[in-house]
Amino acid sequence: MIENNPHFRLVNNAFPHIGKNIRLLWGHPEFARYVAKLMADTRNGQRKGFPDDVHDSMLRLLEQHDRDFPPSPEKPNPKGLWDDQPDY
Repeated sequence: MIENNPHFRLVNNAFPHIGKNIRLLWGHPEFARYVAKLMADTRNGQRKGFPDDVHDSMLRLLEQHDRDFPPSPEKPNPKGLWDDQPDY
């Protein structure tokens, strides 16, 4: 249960709105995308960033999620790369 994870508790205590989203996304493929979005500067240098302990805990949560819920490999495209191109 995610609530028992010390890294989750640290993030949740510091940023309850992020903790709420982590709880909702835990176990779903969208979790990794959410964490990656949080860690990226999407505000043209205006984002202050997370405190070091929160940053570390977010990375640890991502690692734990990948261990508990391994990402599915990409499904191969059933069509060939050039199948939809016209013949000239």
